[in-house]
Amino acid sequence: MNAVASPTQRVLLITGAPGAGKTTLMRQLVALPGFRRWASWTTRAPRPGEIDGFDYVFVDDEAFVSAVERGGMLEHLVGPTGARYGLPQPPETRSDECLVAIVDEAAAERLPGLLPACEVVVRRLIAPKDILADRMRGRGDTEDAIAARLAWAQRDLAQSGVSK
Repeated sequence: MNAVASPTQRVLLITGAPGAGKTTLMRQLVALPGFRRWASWTTRAPRPGEIDGFDYVFVDDEAFVSAVERGGMLEHLVGPTGARYGLPQPPETRSDECLVAIVDEAAAERLPGLLPACEVVVRRLIAPKDILADRMRGRGDTEDAIAARLAWAQRDLAQSGVSK
């Protein structure tokens, strides 16, 4: 299924391991004129300081599955801790706006083909595992969640052909 977007639409896809700085970069960009957040949906609980509708659209499993069944998700997956994540169809934008979305590696490879009328740029953020783990601890992730997310990130990078 191809998404409908302006033929002049610009899209920036930010990808990287958990804790790599994706949200920090996204927040800095959307604070500038000409950038607009394209928020993913998730079934995980919000972290302290996250804003519903901006950082993510936080929904329950039933709402998420319903959106997928209606064709409302451009891409979706079950993440390393069992929460669902998905990117909805692109919102309507002005021609001078660049949509900024945070996605996983597989989506970063798939989405340009699903958005043929758009100019798509992918920015991959990479950081050492110890820094990633420290950042995840700092935001309150459990050690089990950190281990699962780091393993997921390593597999994701390997599948995309990016070296360690």
